[in-house]
Amino acid sequence: MFGSIHYQTGQYIAAQQDYEEALAVARTIGWRLAEAFLLGNLGNNYFDMGDYLQSEHYHLQALAICRETGNRLREAMSLDTLGLVYYAFGQGEEAQAHYQQALAIQRDMGARRDEAYTLHHLGLALENIKDYEQAHQIFTAARRIRQELDQTALTMDDLAGSMRVAAAMGKGEVARAYVEEILTWLADHSPDGIEFPVLVYLSCYQVLAATSAGPEDIQRARAVLEAGHALLQQRAGQIQDEVIRRQFLEQVPFNRALLEAWEAQGCLQGQMAVEK
Repeated sequence: MFGSIHYQTGQYIAAQQDYEEALAVARTIGWRLAEAFLLGNLGNNYFDMGDYLQSEHYHLQALAICRETGNRLREAMSLDTLGLVYYAFGQGEEAQAHYQQALAIQRDMGARRDEAYTLHHLGLALENIKDYEQAHQIFTAARRIRQELDQTALTMDDLAGSMRVAAAMGKGEVARAYVEEILTWLADHSPDGIEFPVLVYLSCYQVLAATSAGPEDIQRARAVLEAGHALLQQRAGQIQDEVIRRQFLEQVPFNRALLEAWEAQGCLQGQMAVEK
């Protein structure tokens, strides 16, 4: 229980310790279902920290136990996260194969919430290989499920995906419309509940910067980047271990990309100040 609370609040080291202690107990008493659950949680924890090798290590163990015990929903969860791991490794075909296996189980079990997560992750993989039309369809399918389930915060991930795809296809006005929808929602809500909030802020910044029509747009793009940077630093600040904090900032692709954008913006502002 405490591990889940620590994980949800970004306290990854505390969550890891809680999960490891509980895992030792589960193994001592031979509670295989709990063992698989805790292995999966450890895998998720390492994934969020950017340690993808460790995430794979734990989820492969969880997957084997889930298949042994017939825990199909947890099996699908591990397949989904392993897909994300292989996506991070640049193994697109392997990632998609794992997503498709997860989706088959989730649809068979009627697990709509889990299906939406996996669909979104599949959309990321399709976006990465520039299959933009299919990626848009998948992001839209995920968003429709989440709308049905009243999971509005999670639809921001899907809107951001469709926004990036529209921008990549040269549909600037469509992409800007997605930006407006996301930022309007964020103006009245915290980013809590969004799966990849840093990526959402980064995506909005990139589209605003690429389609800016004047100083007001540029200033607005900077404000979005500042909000994303503040959120990232807040999350990183909860990681006391310096090595793991650096890993979180530098190994998670969109965290690294946002920092690079932030540093580039700082250099640009410095150059403009010198020119004045």
